[in-house]
Amino acid sequence: MRPKIKRIFREFQKHEVKFRSNEREFSRIFKRPLKEYWNEYHGFDICKFDDEIIKAPDGISCKQAVANKYGIPGLGVVTRLLS
Repeated sequence: MRPKIKRIFREFQKHEVKFRSNEREFSRIFKRPLKEYWNEYHGFDICKFDDEIIKAPDGISCKQAVANKYGIPGLGVVTRLLS
């Protein structure tokens, strides 16, 4: 396999593992399926998540809004999805 294809394949595998390991917890906390906010190539779509679920008001970061509304468990799963 060519190096570039190998790198892309490894990235895809990392996204798949991240999705599977956080899917259930995300759905439990946010009451929505993670697949609605997931892209196979880029991972977690934080912009769509913020627009549709968090709806952080002006002057409040998405991180602050998640912590305020969903606490440490919500913040933890979002942080893992973004790492």
